[in-house]
Amino acid sequence: MTDKNVTLAQEIIDRNIYCTVATVDADGQPWSTPLFFHYDSEYALYVTSAIDSLHVRNWQVNPRISVSIFDSNTKLKSGNAVYMEATVAEISIEELPGALEIFYRRTHPLIVDRQPKGVSDYSGTSPRRLFRIIPQHVYVIDSRGHPVYKSLVDVRVEVDLAPRAST
Repeated sequence: MTDKNVTLAQEIIDRNIYCTVATVDADGQPWSTPLFFHYDSEYALYVTSAIDSLHVRNWQVNPRISVSIFDSNTKLKSGNAVYMEATVAEISIEELPGALEIFYRRTHPLIVDRQPKGVSDYSGTSPRRLFRIIPQHVYVIDSRGHPVYKSLVDVRVEVDLAPRAST
């Protein structure tokens, strides 16, 4: 792991507002879905979803997920991504006010006309909930490339995303 790869992972997370989350159901049937996210100082991701959505039903069966964050508008052979092995859980009613503050604090040029919502919008009879995705392992493609095959073969390296101030 190099500082360059840690910085790369942090920049990818900071530049993007969507992640792709992959889940499986009880029978092992895979499903992936794009979700808007924000993150905290420890790089836990916060996402909101309908409680009857397929990925949320899958989370209830198996909270182990994988996450990819990438910019799909980069030129061929110039992109990279953050890959996570993670767990996901619904934010408890007690933690909801603080988590909503984190979720709605994010600023980004692509986030416009967004009005913060309250606890009642994510609890009780509301069809939506707020979830926290906690990374267990985080990876990027090593910027040094494969020792023999260079960019022909990707080399995944684990990075440690040290806590930093939230944005």
